[in-house]
Order: sequence, then C-alpha cells, then structure tokens
Amino acid sequence: MATIKKPQTAKKPAKMRPKKTGKALLWKRTPMAGNLALIFVVLFCVAGVYALYTHTLAASSTTPQISSGEAGQCLDDYRNSQANHASVVLWHCDGSAGEQFTVSGALIRIHGLCLDTLDGGKSNGTKVQLYACDGRTNQKWSFTNNRLVNANSNACLDAHTPGVPDGTQLQTWHCNNNVQQIWKLTSYTITAPTPVPTATATATPTATPPPTLSAVKGFDADVTANQAWFNDMASDGFKVYLFDSVSWNSECANGSCSKPATACTIWGSAQQQIQYALNAGFKIGIYNRNPECWHNGIAGLGKYVADVKFYVLDIETDPGIQPTTAMVNGVKAFGITPIIYSGAGMWPAIMGNSTAFASLPLQDTEVTGDVTYGNWAPSLINPAPQSYGGWNIRDSTSPTGYKNLRVATQQSFNTQLFGQSVDLDSFNEKWIDGL
Repeated sequence: MATIKKPQTAKKPAKMRPKKTGKALLWKRTPMAGNLALIFVVLFCVAGVYALYTHTLAASSTTPQISSGEAGQCLDDYRNSQANHASVVLWHCDGSAGEQFTVSGALIRIHGLCLDTLDGGKSNGTKVQLYACDGRTNQKWSFTNNRLVNANSNACLDAHTPGVPDGTQLQTWHCNNNVQQIWKLTSYTITAPTPVPTATATATPTATPPPTLSAVKGFDADVTANQAWFNDMASDGFKVYLFDSVSWNSECANGSCSKPATACTIWGSAQQQIQYALNAGFKIGIYNRNPECWHNGIAGLGKYVADVKFYVLDIETDPGIQPTTAMVNGVKAFGITPIIYSGAGMWPAIMGNSTAFASLPLQDTEVTGDVTYGNWAPSLINPAPQSYGGWNIRDSTSPTGYKNLRVATQQSFNTQLFGQSVDLDSFNEKWIDGL
C-alpha cells in the first residue's frame, strides 16, 4: 500500500466540531387506544428507516465525517485539494474542510466532487479518488453492515493494512471481515425521500440505451501449432489471432531485442499458421518486434496478405524504435489497418508527450501478472486504462467514460492453453467486426 506523507507546511487549520443537537423522546402514559396508535406509528417508521439504512444510502442525508474502524482516522480529501483525481486518504479525524463529506442518495460528495474509483476499475487495489459527479456506477456506494460497497465492482472501500498511518491512499478490495473495511458515518441522519409523483396515462418514450463496450477474446502467440489446436482455441471462444510474422533472429540481434537486426526474414511457418487460423474462423493480425521490419513482415506473406486485417506497430523500449508516418502509410498501401502497440510506461520513454499517432487505434499492454485463465473475461476497462499519447482520455460525457479509448489490451503473458503458451488479449468487438 502506497503511503502519502503530508508536508509539515500543509497542516489543516483547526476547526471546531459541530455541536450535537436533539432532544430525547419523552413518553407519557395515555389511554390504550392512543398507546396502540403511537406504537404502530413508531414501529412503521423504524422498520422503514432500518430497511433504507441497511440497503442503500439515504435519499437525502449528511455526514460531517466518515470515520474508519481504525481508531481516530477519517476519510479525507488529501490536502483539501478540491480537484479532479484528488487522492482520498485516511487522516486523523480533525473536523477540517477536507473531511466534510456529505451523502446524497448513493453518492458521497465533497467540494462538489464525488467519491470515485479510478477509471471504473474492478480489480483489487483500484485507487479511490475524487472526480466530477457523472452518475456512473463507479461513483455509487451503499452502506451495508458498516461497509461502503461500490456498485460497479461490488468491492469494499478499504485501507489495505491494519494500523495504517496518516496519508494512506484508499482503494477498493473484495469485501472481508478486516477492520480496515469498517466505516462509521458520524452524525448520520436520514430524511424522508421525496415522494414519487403519481404516474399519468401519458406514455413515456423509451430512452435509447448507451452503446455497449463489448470485448472479444484474442491471443498472440509465436508457436507452431496444428489445425486441431486452432480449432480448440476457436471452440473456447477466441476470435482474434495475432503473431510476429518474421523470425526473431532476423529482427533482433539478442534475446531482449535491445539491439535490432535488419534482415527481417519471414517466419517459415507464417503462411501455414494463417491458413489454419482462417480455417478455424479467426480474424488475423500481425506485428514485428522491430517495427522497421513492417514491409518484409507483410510482403513476405504472399497471397495471405489479403487475409491480414491489421498490422501492429510494436513500440517498446527494446529496441526503442519510433513509429514514422512512412510506416503508417506503407501499411495502409497494402490495404491493412495500422495500429499502435505500447504502454503507459513505454510510450513516454520513447515518444515523450507526443500525440502525433493518436489518430491510430491502440493496443495497450496492461499485464498485471495476476490473470488466471479460469477467472479471465475479455475487457477493455479492466485493468483500468491509463492516459498517454492521446489515448484513454477520461471523459465523463462519453458513454464509455473515455475519449479515444484503446481498441485492444494485452492482459496476460505465457498462459498455457491446449499445450501451447499464449498471451491473452481483449479486442473491441465492434472494431474487430468492422475490419
């Protein structure tokens, strides 16, 4: 768990806690009829409030502080930043402005911003932040059994480890019985929800649902397989086959490819593997670890060039070769769609802050190391996209939550399937179908 340490100069001004108010309910003996009526009303109200409290956050409610099961610590807008992407941390409860969260319906607000999971992430360890309220499910929370549960991931607000210090970044984690997932809504009050107007006979037009972001299973593999293997992969739901079309020793002078080679000789099994993949119904893409091999990597496929749907310009720190406009135009001249493969760490190391190729689709590498095939499902959102090169830009007005979102993501290395090692990829279904 990353810990954020606040500088000494950024101490929050002391602030008096609001005084508690309220009067005790006084009971007075009344005739029996009055007692029965009063008991009925009280039981009805308590039952209604209890159901609302345990299943959802109140329709209108306030909480000056949200305190943790860790004694004396509260939910805190780090350094009272009042900005999008502000870190939400644990800090000792001091009643300052950065701890004055309010609860409205399923939203938890402060400074006009909402408690939000970064990029809608669903995996353990997803960062919790503040972001402009946009109504998406990753900003919706329910208070259940003293836990704050995110509607998008069904995971709990979490401080990761017990005994955490001031400044600990909060996250979501699968719900458990640990004290760092226990929360108390201090001075929590519930008010009656606004009555719903009686429906009229006028028909309400059906709203057009937002477009879905459906992903399909793909894999990249540099293996020599037979027809039965490709058939097995297709039967298991895979739709896209991606491979390096030239032999490694002809494009890389060493095992890490830190030194490129220039022979760029077509892989001897390339055409046969394409034929097997076509027979099994796959969409086919190719790449070269050395992007300067693009021409030989395509032309060497002979009659199968027409079956290649996309070519990946592989932009990695080894060998660290930059893409060029000539490469892009050359790939297009073959009638093939060019795309970029890179990552949030690799692209800046090679290209700096350049957005010159943002008009091309992106295959993003987001290998987390914890993907197991039995639990894996294709997704363009998980792991959460990171912005770089003009791609994956957070946009609350977009139905997907992003502008220029990647069309594919590599999520796992070296997964064994039917006796062969493959990397697991997810592809935008609509994009693949359009190729």
